[in-house]
Amino acid sequence: MENAAKSGKRNIFVSSAKELGTLHTVVFCGLMGGLSIILTMVASVKMGPYINIGFSWIPNRIVDFMFGPIVGMIYGGAMDIVKWMAKPDG
Repeated sequence: MENAAKSGKRNIFVSSAKELGTLHTVVFCGLMGGLSIILTMVASVKMGPYINIGFSWIPNRIVDFMFGPIVGMIYGGAMDIVKWMAKPDG
């Protein structure tokens, strides 16, 4: 039983890595990245100097759920860098 669970987890990572090579995935991640940047700039509320409530996490979760952990990690890392370059406030 344990061996089947390990192979199931491995299959998730392998299928996610294969998704990274398709044009559909790259284009969709680009569109979600643009939406995430717009939500960061427009739809975030600052409450004092330290509290920031935003909705830019929604496109990140959509990419994570649709394409798996490998694509989600690469997308999340790239979006952290891009959003920091666009608005370096923290």
